[in-house]
Amino acid sequence: MLISQSKRQTNIIEYLLYMYQIEDIIRSFQFNLTAIDTTIVQKYDQSDEVKQKMKLWYADLIDKMK
Repeated sequence: MLISQSKRQTNIIEYLLYMYQIEDIIRSFQFNLTAIDTTIVQKYDQSDEVKQKMKLWYADLIDKMK
């Protein structure tokens, strides 16, 4: 989420490639939000509020992909 916001504002091509990679990661976790949360989101050195926003961002992407 943090990286995608930055890339979307600065370089749209990098943003598209990044989002393609994120979709691939979601598929590799078989759309399992709990696994994504424990493996990816909780590893970030951010506040709990930011981690919650990231989890919601992943959940929204999963819903859109389904």
